Amino acid sequence: MGLGKHHNYNDADFGVHNQQVVSFYYERLVDLALAQFEWEGLPDTVDRRYLEKTLLGNGSVAMYRPTDTDFYVATSWVHDSGVFDMYGYPTGIRGVDYNGRQIETDDFVIVYDNQSRSPLLSKMRMYARLLAQVHLTSRQNMTRQNTPYIVTSSKQEKLSVANIFRRIFTFDPVVEVKETMNLEDRIQKVDLDVPFKGGELMDYRQRLWDDALSILGIASETSKKERLLNSEVSLNREEDTVTRTSRIIGRQELCDWANERGMNISVNTRVDYTADHGAVPEPDVTDSEE
Repeated sequence: MGLGKHHNYNDADFGVHNQQVVSFYYERLVDLALAQFEWEGLPDTVDRRYLEKTLLGNGSVAMYRPTDTDFYVATSWVHDSGVFDMYGYPTGIRGVDYNGRQIETDDFVIVYDNQSRSPLLSKMRMYARLLAQVHLTSRQNMTRQNTPYIVTSSKQEKLSVANIFRRIFTFDPVVEVKETMNLEDRIQKVDLDVPFKGGELMDYRQRLWDDALSILGIASETSKKERLLNSEVSLNREEDTVTRTSRIIGRQELCDWANERGMNISVNTRVDYTADHGAVPEPDVTDSEE
């Protein structure tokens, strides 16, 4: 069947569907990251989610006391004077709230999400796109198993041929054909020769998901890892632990700074956080290509 200017799909629909898959993986990774650390004793004026989201998106956050107040808040931050100490830390900042209002302060601490001081949100977007590409490729590969060939016919017999294949795809054991229609002469088949790669693609997607979790310091206990050598499993876990430690150091420094000012704040990773998130989540979206 020729693909002319009249067709029943919309290119925009494919773009929307593809973006839905990217968004699914991205939002799943963000959800895991935002809930990864458990805070105790934060003041009512410090929003835990905003603090974690700022660390994730900016790579840093400031906790400070606005001038002439007796409470503390967490915020993104900008340099006040552009002056740094000998170690590269700003000597003064001006707080910036969600609405862009600037707030003066002289009592603050700046903490970083990780030791490289880089935001992880951009890396999570990158992994979301990679995961979506593998996901969509796998779905296309599976779809091609259903239609591993292209059937051509004349324009006059297009509807008749389409009806024949509709009956075939509904598993009808009997298909009616016009007496004047010679299938062998009138219908030509083009074999697409697409081998099934579903298993390999799913394994690759799992490895990408494991890597994405690894940049957050979340261990992915999958059946694939269980088949590795004990030394390899131990090495993977050690890498996850080091990454997680890199991310919690700054948060613990915030706790130390706050506790010196009479607060009682602590932070830790959730105890059961490594056990439940190893398997790749499955998007629940409508496939436009169908």
